[in-house]
Amino acid sequence: MFFGLQALLAFVVIGWLPRVLMDVGGVSRGEAGLLLGLLALLALPISLVVPALAARSGSQSGWIVGLGGCGLAGLLGLLLAPSFSPLLWTVLLGLGMSVFSLALTTIALRARTGQDTAKLSGMAQGFGYLLAAAGPFLFGLLHDVTGGWTVPFLLLIGVLVVQIGVGALAGRPRYV
Repeated sequence: MFFGLQALLAFVVIGWLPRVLMDVGGVSRGEAGLLLGLLALLALPISLVVPALAARSGSQSGWIVGLGGCGLAGLLGLLLAPSFSPLLWTVLLGLGMSVFSLALTTIALRARTGQDTAKLSGMAQGFGYLLAAAGPFLFGLLHDVTGGWTVPFLLLIGVLVVQIGVGALAGRPRYV
């Protein structure tokens, strides 16, 4: 669930963030593209540093909750005050989406052997990406049906809250 929900959120944000920023954030098409690029660029240093730090501790739950909280702040900012600071909301959302590398690390740390890691990874990514594939379609459908971004954003906030909860459980120091 953790892997699938973080992927769903990533697919929606990568697919829809520029449109949302243009519609409610008041940014131009070029600025929206730059902000999406910044979001992707933020993940690089975090993906290199955070998993190594998180792997040193017995539990990854604190990292998962912390990054999830950043993402939640970014989503709430885009929902409640989108034009206040599209840059700030994008940075926070990018920090939250950096949980991807931590999700992969958590999979590896929850298995005892390489063979078990491969099985767990195959299951988590197989079902996870299947779940995630529905995200962009559902987000766009909700926008079309409601004529606005509020309901789709409430869905994303709900997804992120559940992601944080199941991620905190997945990050506990145990083997599966």
